[in-house]
Amino acid sequence: MPRKSSIRLALIAELPATLALCAALAAGCAANEPLPPLETRPVVPSPLILQQLTQPKCWLKPLVASYGTLEYGVVAENKTHEYLDAEAHFAAYAPDGTRVDSEPSISSHEVFDLAPHEKAYFTASGSSYVPLTTDISAIRVVCRFTFDVISMPPRLRRSVQIYDVSLVQAGDGISERRFVGTARIATRWPQEEIPRVIFRYYDQDGILLAASEHTNVWVQREVPLRVMDSQFFDAALPLPQKLTVSAYAQ
Repeated sequence: MPRKSSIRLALIAELPATLALCAALAAGCAANEPLPPLETRPVVPSPLILQQLTQPKCWLKPLVASYGTLEYGVVAENKTHEYLDAEAHFAAYAPDGTRVDSEPSISSHEVFDLAPHEKAYFTASGSSYVPLTTDISAIRVVCRFTFDVISMPPRLRRSVQIYDVSLVQAGDGISERRFVGTARIATRWPQEEIPRVIFRYYDQDGILLAASEHTNVWVQREVPLRVMDSQFFDAALPLPQKLTVSAYAQ
């Protein structure tokens, strides 16, 4: 019996080296083979932190008679159990590989503070004065994400109460819609400074569209404070259907 245990341990000890040798041989064989065309190369999955749920797209927002601004959008989800500060970066290419935007990477309008498994719609604006006759369907859009992992969620102030949250459409322009969010904030203390009050706008599917932060809000115990926030949304994108308001200590 001791002899069998020794043999089993020896085999286990040799296993990593054996696997490494097999991997090296496989890599050597693959290196001698011609690469497949770019369009058919398999995408190697990476550990999911932010998962892209939709294909990144672009569209033209009219600016003047014959020109518009190139806009980008993509939906992504925080796949972790941590809070993330996330930002999207877009690049667009013509069929011949020419970069459409002058900048190599266009950053999203928002750096979203995403809760675990929360989804967000990242949007960005690229070059202006793009001819409205441009064939948008022929443009290929590439999207990358950057993020910071926040190990602990922001601490909610337990002394603060938020109620009477409302969301109304207050303007109807040609290309944008204006929405106004309001909430009343009450505190148990004689005077309380709330470092962060955050308005978060969601579409009908619960996807985060925009977030707005108000800092150093002073609240008196005797009078619940009415806080208002105003946001403009592109008419070509989903419009907000739900609003949440949170107060954080940091």
